[in-house]
Amino acid sequence: MTVKETTPLWEEIADLMTSDASADEITAYHPSEAIQQRVRDLLHRSNAGELTYDEERELSQFEQAELFMRLVKVRLLPKAGS
Repeated sequence: MTVKETTPLWEEIADLMTSDASADEITAYHPSEAIQQRVRDLLHRSNAGELTYDEERELSQFEQAELFMRLVKVRLLPKAGS
């Protein structure tokens, strides 16, 4: 992965944010199983000290995307269920 590329998680988030998703659908969002597995693999390899530079960047992007979605979901909670 080069620095200019996005992770599949960012692609999923962009698709979600540009769809007609309701507040409920956005707050219920979870990454696909493939992305969850990739993150687990990267975390396991990170704990073992085996990540390449590009993989470290990829993991960092996953962490940033997770933080972004948490911020969005917190802001949408008052709107969810209405």
